[in-house]
Amino acid sequence: MHLTLDITLSTTAGTMTLTTADGRTVTFTTTQPIQQQICLVLLGELTDIPKQALASACGYATKKSFYDHRDAVLTQPSTALAPRKRGPKGARKRTPELDAFVLQRRVEHGDDLYTLHHAVRESGFPVGVRLVSQILAEHGLTKKKRCRPLPPLPTS
Repeated sequence: MHLTLDITLSTTAGTMTLTTADGRTVTFTTTQPIQQQICLVLLGELTDIPKQALASACGYATKKSFYDHRDAVLTQPSTALAPRKRGPKGARKRTPELDAFVLQRRVEHGDDLYTLHHAVRESGFPVGVRLVSQILAEHGLTKKKRCRPLPPLPTS
């Protein structure tokens, strides 16, 4: 079977439109990223359009984007095509209660950083030394090494 396609590709504001010679259109919106990826790969594999031109026509900056999507479509399961949430996956560990505990403990007991961190961990806050250090630094309660006065010079 021989198949000939005459398709015009256009993109506007994230919407990709494919138009045939007889006027039929297929539109992919920004809410359909998987369909856009599959269409991008199909056009790239079945036509001689340069990959850079095809990627920029589909709203991507580089041809590397084309090859990344091609790899995902051809070799990975379909779940790899779905957009993933970016950024932190869990809640922040720093809370007002943690800040209050660290500051109160430093003022009342005068603990050094590691003793303070140990007390924070025993109180049920799953945080690291660095976060405790950041809290102390924000409130100006860090204990820096202080210069000792020089001993008096011996007199002869």
